[in-house]
Amino acid sequence: MPFGHGAFAEQSQAIKNYLAHLDSLGLSPPHRDGVKATKGLVLVWAAAVLEQFWKTYINELCHRYVSSPPRVRRRNLTAAGIFYFDSLAGLASAKSLKRWAKLADFFDDLAKQDASPVQAYPHDGRTVRPEHLELIWRIFSLPGDAFPSPIHRQELNTLADRRNDVAHGNVTPADMGGQVSVLDLRRTIARLEDTVEHCVLSATSKW
Repeated sequence: MPFGHGAFAEQSQAIKNYLAHLDSLGLSPPHRDGVKATKGLVLVWAAAVLEQFWKTYINELCHRYVSSPPRVRRRNLTAAGIFYFDSLAGLASAKSLKRWAKLADFFDDLAKQDASPVQAYPHDGRTVRPEHLELIWRIFSLPGDAFPSPIHRQELNTLADRRNDVAHGNVTPADMGGQVSVLDLRRTIARLEDTVEHCVLSATSKW
C-alpha cells in the first residue's frame, strides 16, 4: 500500500516481535526491572514509527494534490494552502498598499490554480496527536471520520502523552513501563495499525 504504509507495517511487526520476547523475559525475576524500562522505551519507539509514517503520508498527499488536474484542485481549495502558506504569512508584515498588491497576486494565482511549488507541509513536527489527523482530514477533504473509532482517537492521545513523559524526562522508562503491561502495548500497536490503515485507505479513495 502507498503513503508509507509498507515501512510502518515492517516497523510495527518488529515491535510486536520484540514484545513477544519481553513477555517471556518478564517471567524471570532477574529481568523484571529491565523489562519495565524496555516497555517504557517501546512507547517512544512506537511514537517514532508513527511520526515517520505521518511525515511520509503528508508528503505524498501534498504531491498527489499538486499532480491532480486543475478542476480537481479547484474542487478542493482548502488544500491550496500548501502553495500559499508563506505568502499568506507575509501579508501581515506588509504595508497597506503592498498588502493589497500581495492580495491581488494571491487571488490571481488562486484563480489560475497552476501547480505551484509546495511552500509548506501541514505538519508542525511535534508528536502526532488527534488534531494532526483531523487537520489533514479537513485540508484534503478526506472522506469519513479521521479515526476508526473514539477509542483509536484516545489511544493516540495516550501514546503521545506517555511518549512525551519519557522523552522529556518527566518519568523514567522503568516507571512508565511499570504502568503498562505487554498486553497493553500490544493493544496500542494494534490500534495504531488500524488508524494507519484507515488513513491510507481514506487518502487512496480520495487522491
